[in-house]
Amino acid sequence: MEEIFRWTSTNAYVQRVATRDVELHGQLIRAGDPVTLWNASANRDEEKFPNPDRFDVRRTPNRHIAFGVGVHRCIGMGAAQMEIALLLKEIVRRGITFEPAGPPARLRSNFMLGLTCLPVHATVAQDAS
Repeated sequence: MEEIFRWTSTNAYVQRVATRDVELHGQLIRAGDPVTLWNASANRDEEKFPNPDRFDVRRTPNRHIAFGVGVHRCIGMGAAQMEIALLLKEIVRRGITFEPAGPPARLRSNFMLGLTCLPVHATVAQDAS
């Protein structure tokens, strides 16, 4: 389930302000400097995620930052994880399969990532209980 979140980060970046001087990979960042963290890039970092462009549900560890980290971690993270877990459980239980039914439409935003439309045909297995 965590691979879904890593693979499909909903926000492209977050912005912060440095609270102290720090050197990062030879670059000095001074207190007060604006800092941008590119979530989509961090979640595809080849040093942290071998074969980062491959969707791998068995990937461990999977220390993605789809929900942020520390005090800025998304308050809705637990709810999102629970909802996806329940959705996947029901899809499997009911034997639902999906087939593409048209091209996806991407959200046009410099900040948010995602789709506005994903046409699919869903089929429920005949013997699903």
